[in-house]
This record gives sequence, C-alpha cells and structure tokens, in this order.
Amino acid sequence: MEADAQRLQTEIKLQRAFIKLVGEQGFERVTVRQLTTEAQINRGTFYLHYLDKFDLLTRYENDLVNQVHLIFQQYPKPTAT
Repeated sequence: MEADAQRLQTEIKLQRAFIKLVGEQGFERVTVRQLTTEAQINRGTFYLHYLDKFDLLTRYENDLVNQVHLIFQQYPKPTAT
C-alpha cells in the first residue's frame, strides 16, 4: 500500500514538473533531465514510470481524457422533454 502511495506521489511530481516546463519552454525543448531536476527525483526513477517524455505525454493525455469522460458520465446530458 505504501509503495502505491509513493508511486502516485512520484507520478504527481513528474506531471507537475511536466506542466510547468512545457508551459515555460514548449514540449520539444523539455528534457528528461529537466523533468527529473524539477520533480526532485533521480533519472532512474523516471524510467521506472515512463519510457521517455513522449510516454509521459501520452499517459498524461489519456488520464485527462478519462477524467473528462468520467465527468460526462456523472453529469449526463439532459434529455429533451
């Protein structure tokens, strides 16, 4: 259970670092080294979670789409009466 919490915290740190760095300099200029420095984790830890920055982007995008999908399921479109 603690390992899951630690894994989640690491992923949150990486996602926050990713959002910040992409906002500042764009995706193409962001490096894994910058991400790990910003997230305050080591490079090996990054690669335990993601293959590369493209994998991080894909998974983050998928998470966002899934969250939006869940919101739409919770609040279905009203039907015409």
